This record gives sequence, C-alpha cells and structure tokens, in this order.
Amino acid sequence: MCYSSICLKVGDLNMCLRSLDFSIGLSKEVGDTGRDSDVLGEIADVYTEMGDLDKAGQASALHCIAHGIVVL
Repeated sequence: MCYSSICLKVGDLNMCLRSLDFSIGLSKEVGDTGRDSDVLGEIADVYTEMGDLDKAGQASALHCIAHGIVVL
C-alpha cells in the first residue's frame, strides 16, 4: 500500500494530495510518467472527497486526456 492510500484511509486528504503531487513531480524528474494518468485519477477522487469539484474536474480532464479521451 502506498503512502497516499494510507493517508486516504486515515482521512488526511491534504497529506494524500501532497503525496500524489510528489509522485507526479518525481515521475517527471526521473522520466517515467507511465502511471501519471492513474495518479491524476486518484487526485480527482481526493478533490471530490474534499468537495472541491472544480479541481476534481481539472484533474479528471487531465486524466482523460492522458488516456486519449476527448474532453469537451
């Protein structure tokens, strides 16, 4: 289980977001962005849990674009 999942289980949504953002930054730094779309989906889920639907929508749109899904 990854750190962000643990944070999510205990309800620390802000720490979960920081962990997921760190994961995105680290993957870019090392040049391995293959899981970034999954992480963006997780970020969207956390923002939804927090009630921030604007940010959830933005992360979800990026997730869809990463999967080649057209977002209107």
